[in-house]
Amino acid sequence: SNGMMTIKSKIPIEQREELLEIDQGQWAGRRRDEIYTQDVLAQIEADPWEFKAPGGESQKDVEIRLMNFMETLLTKHKRSDKAVVIGLFSHGMALRCLLRGILKSDPAMTWKLQTTNCGITEIWHDPRVGWRVIRFNQYPDNSLPHSKL
Repeated sequence: SNGMMTIKSKIPIEQREELLEIDQGQWAGRRRDEIYTQDVLAQIEADPWEFKAPGGESQKDVEIRLMNFMETLLTKHKRSDKAVVIGLFSHGMALRCLLRGILKSDPAMTWKLQTTNCGITEIWHDPRVGWRVIRFNQYPDNSLPHSKL
């Protein structure tokens, strides 16, 4: 699901296209072993930020989409007297692209961040210093499935 809600309000959950996963274009629904050939993997490695599936989105496209959405939320919910808490529910690569934008990290690092279903990532925006990542991919009980491998 891709939605947002405001905490402590009676505003219903909204579904927003801006929170959708990276669009895989013509590759959607196809098996990874058919798509990710050695040639394709070399292209991704050569330029991970700009690479996109035919008819799909690049990491750059997704990052711009999500950063614009976050800036719109900040403007819409800006209050000088109280902090505003907004819950977002999105997808793994979309979240990783957003975090790359917030951290301004090397685009090659985006693929190295691992997210799991239902992991909680918390980010804050401070008008004085910008975005901060408070926690990443945390489960409520602080355990992660892959830590037990």
